[in-house]
Amino acid sequence: MAKTSTQPARSYSDILPILRDRTAPTAAFRAASDAIAALICADAVAALCPGAIGNATEDSASAPDIDAAPNSNPAPNCGSDAPETPNARANAAAPDANAALGQNIILVPVLRAGLALLPAFMAALPAAPVGFIGIRRDERAATPSIYYESLPSAFPYAPPSAAMLLDPMLATAGSACLAADILAAKGMPRDRIFFAGVLAAQEGLERLQAAIPPANITLAAVDPDLDARKFIVPGIGDYGDRYFGAQ
Repeated sequence: MAKTSTQPARSYSDILPILRDRTAPTAAFRAASDAIAALICADAVAALCPGAIGNATEDSASAPDIDAAPNSNPAPNCGSDAPETPNARANAAAPDANAALGQNIILVPVLRAGLALLPAFMAALPAAPVGFIGIRRDERAATPSIYYESLPSAFPYAPPSAAMLLDPMLATAGSACLAADILAAKGMPRDRIFFAGVLAAQEGLERLQAAIPPANITLAAVDPDLDARKFIVPGIGDYGDRYFGAQ
């Protein structure tokens, strides 16, 4: 039986105001980020592996109060021994089955801020390999460039495998599109590339939707504008600086 709680379910709208609050100290921002990452993970992974990972996410987050876009992609192998029903979750074999979840899914955080979302996804998909792409943005031109790449060479970048890009902020989508291009160049079909983030600007969302299927994108919220510096407005600020206490 799934655990129940007397506390109201937290949703994206409950947590986003904490992240947006410029006065929130690092500890509060980090706790809110970890909470919203669990919600985003539950949404994103459920779309990627329908019916296979409910037990891996339901204890850490409740379903968010937003409509999720349907996903018609075939599910990758999220673990051949994964429990299929709630009753199987109580079996002694369930922990071993959970350990196989995500073996055909590569998690790819975009450094540095993407690391804030990684623990939630690693907890939900314990067998998923992790690759890293470091992208910096020229603040004057708002153009991305790669400074680091480490992707497992043995991972099969072909169906039924899939890739999950992790980056909290989607402003111009330059970094996300560049990361998707890198994965596509390795052979991963674009309909097998997924993206999970916290906040997007409408402009960036539309750009990423042209690079990968819209149903593959999971976000907590979309803001309307970018300012002259190409920062999301009203936005959250520099997510990496705030999460890692660098400001």
